[in-house]
Amino acid sequence: MPAEWQHHDRCWMLWPTGIDPARYPNVDNMRQSYANTAKAIVDFEPVTMIANQSNVDECQKLCGDKVVVMPLDIDDCWARDSGPTFNLECFDAPIVLEGGAIHTDGNGTLMITEDVLFDPKRNPGLTKKEAEYILTKYLGVENFIWLIAALEFDDTGGHIDNLACFTPFNQILALSENDSEDSNYERLQENRNRLNYAKDANGKQFDIIEIHQPRYREFLNERMPLSYINFYMANRSIIMPIFNDPKDKKAIETISNIFQDRIVIPIEGLSIVEGGGGIHCITLKILIKQLK
Repeated sequence: MPAEWQHHDRCWMLWPTGIDPARYPNVDNMRQSYANTAKAIVDFEPVTMIANQSNVDECQKLCGDKVVVMPLDIDDCWARDSGPTFNLECFDAPIVLEGGAIHTDGNGTLMITEDVLFDPKRNPGLTKKEAEYILTKYLGVENFIWLIAALEFDDTGGHIDNLACFTPFNQILALSENDSEDSNYERLQENRNRLNYAKDANGKQFDIIEIHQPRYREFLNERMPLSYINFYMANRSIIMPIFNDPKDKKAIETISNIFQDRIVIPIEGLSIVEGGGGIHCITLKILIKQLK
């Protein structure tokens, strides 16, 4: 399974549709944030936005002429979880697994959370041994880093793309919290402790770089699962969320210092999180040329 920093042929996105106004009342803001994300990415790689026919004109107007808008019937806006993990021959794998639930270093190591894989609604009765066998067979990985869901009221149930990710430099970026009174503290600390022992497929330990989570914020009486880790690695750039938060500046600096060969572009992320997920959740890389 290729790493996310390999060259992309294209990014796919899905235009927000079928939104429950009681759950997501700020649909216009959400769509504008999707458009802003697409316009940021298209300066570095082609972007195709899939939209229902009834939304095509609005989508094209907000996204601009550089973004290709494709009419297609859809009922979801998380491209990461609705689309293919990567472009090879299609297999009907015996497991329920969304794209945002896994992250790989491209060299045989996969990072994932127990809460997603062993969720009885996804994979009832699945054991860790069975899960690792299936993932090895279908994704070509051999080494596993198991974390746990850590963010309160996370719509995904614990996707890894809110918690940690690999970099090309044998590093893992990890969301952190140092306030022991914070509701996310204990589980984030558990993940940090597990990462202390994480090794790659060759037995080499990773360097762990912490990025502090944004401050507590509520939406519809629930804590928002805000994370700077939920970014998109476009060609020659990082499209990352910011939250009008005092920690935005430090997060941008940290990611800029790591990815010195890429331009870091901050995008207002609150409107996206209000609709569920983050920038990584709503984008999907395509690597056709590499896989051919």
